[in-house]
Amino acid sequence: MRSWAYSVGAKVERAKEHVAEFERASRAFLDANPYKAISQFNPKNGEVRFLLEGKHVIPARLAAITSDAVHNMRSALDIAWCQAWTKGAFGARKEYFPIVRHADELKSRFQTVKKPHQRAAAGIALAIVDDDIWKKLFRLNEINTRDKHQVPILAAAAYQQFIIKFPPDVTLDGETGVEIKGNIDDGHVFLKHGMELPLVVTADTNKGFVADMECNVTADISFGEGEILQGEPVLKTLRETVQVVDGLANAFLIAGLISDN
Repeated sequence: MRSWAYSVGAKVERAKEHVAEFERASRAFLDANPYKAISQFNPKNGEVRFLLEGKHVIPARLAAITSDAVHNMRSALDIAWCQAWTKGAFGARKEYFPIVRHADELKSRFQTVKKPHQRAAAGIALAIVDDDIWKKLFRLNEINTRDKHQVPILAAAAYQQFIIKFPPDVTLDGETGVEIKGNIDDGHVFLKHGMELPLVVTADTNKGFVADMECNVTADISFGEGEILQGEPVLKTLRETVQVVDGLANAFLIAGLISDN
């Protein structure tokens, strides 16, 4: 049996390196290519709306890094399971990490297999303590299967809320330097040049309607429209998934299902 460091561990560590590389590359891209929201005032009703500026194309390299991270994570699971199932026997039939939706499905699938194999299945059941982890593994497998034939489509998105800043000389309710938050009802919005942001502001002060406002748009890289994880932030997803895979592989190691020498 090949050692932990040579096989499973190497795949997990490589996936972590890809995640770190994605973080650096995505931050560098977003810092160099900011999105701006330009306010547009309607004097008839006092409304201020915001149009987005930013003709940015997400680099294909970011999608490639994402795919590399996903493939290494999925491969680490397969290697760990194959070693646990075959006990490292050369020439044994290759086995792939079982992807199910919840623990009960795992139990029913392996309840009739031989005892040594039941131990491998029991190792998974002990390591995966809730269905949320199964959900992450299921999505990892779905992405990996699709991305064998194509890299994922990535997009820029904003999450949670926009911050709108009033001009510093405007007083509202006796205060200056006013900021208000515009919530994003769906949790995220894809950022596209020329789009109108989903917020409208009307502010009537002692000087009349506020016609000019600043809107901060904090962008992140997400899985694009039509993707399995549409709208989900890529970095957050990769971080959470590699943590799950690392924990599962280490659980196999501690349980003696795979070797570290």
